Amino acid sequence: MSCRCAPALVVLRDEVNAEWSDRDKASDGCCGNAEHAARKSDHNPDENGYAHALDVDEDILLNVGPRPLWDTLLPILLADDRTRYVIYEGWIMWPDGTNKPYTGVNAHKH
Repeated sequence: MSCRCAPALVVLRDEVNAEWSDRDKASDGCCGNAEHAARKSDHNPDENGYAHALDVDEDILLNVGPRPLWDTLLPILLADDRTRYVIYEGWIMWPDGTNKPYTGVNAHKH
């Protein structure tokens, strides 16, 4: 089955790219690879072909603070009712304020 980003994630990616246009985008993506396909992952397409996860590389070389995604984007994401969870720097966070260490295959520390 083909895979594409869910429409809201396309908007989010475009907004991140507009705000931080000089960042490294090498690790960006919605659709999972073969490793994702072998397990349950929101990077795998649903029955309509949409992936519901977005990886965004944080290598931002702008003077916007030490962790611009954490300081700027994370509060916005967690306040959005479409967000199920965010994995960032070895933590998984839910909109209800629950946070715990993330023990999945990729801790999202790069």
